[in-house]
Amino acid sequence: MHIIYNAVTSLDGRTTPGGVDYDLMSRADKYRINELRGSVDALMTDVETIKLKDSSLSVRSRVDEPIKVVVDDKGEISEDARVFQGDGRVVVFFSRSASKKKKKGGLEERDNVEVIVSGDYVVNIGSVLTALHNRGVETLLVESYNSLGRRMLNEGFIDELYISIMPVLLGEGHTIFDRKIEKEISLSLEGILQYGNQVILHYLVKK
Repeated sequence: MHIIYNAVTSLDGRTTPGGVDYDLMSRADKYRINELRGSVDALMTDVETIKLKDSSLSVRSRVDEPIKVVVDDKGEISEDARVFQGDGRVVVFFSRSASKKKKKGGLEERDNVEVIVSGDYVVNIGSVLTALHNRGVETLLVESYNSLGRRMLNEGFIDELYISIMPVLLGEGHTIFDRKIEKEISLSLEGILQYGNQVILHYLVKK
């Protein structure tokens, strides 16, 4: 499986000021991300990003939307989240501890939603990727404002990165990787895009 990580950050490496919803993306970047989403088999995010942005993860350029995947360690997702709207297929991963606290029935009763339990206290990312592969996913786009991108980089799952740097200094808020990367990861610069004052860096992970 080929896995792409996409992130939008300020020049000082912040994604959200004070942990509140803040739209860093320009109109051009929203178009770019829509095209990127439309090129993959599945989109994956975490429940923290859903709670912050309440994104539908929709793709305007495709009739058959990619599978939407949500990693939810603690079972915190709302059944009213926009990601469940429409007919697109959604797969939610809970840990075993979360599944004991949260009644899954409301989600599992929906025709387009599948709930999978993996991992004791946090969702096992390797099991997530295996489950997606078994469902025909060959290309996966990861979008996260929290720990998911860092976890996947640490475990060696990411193959490609797009880092969009916006021309603003926020000074506070979440950093692009909420904690330190646990090992050195070498990157190869594949290309640089520019939209006005905004720069998008495209990297391949050296493996």
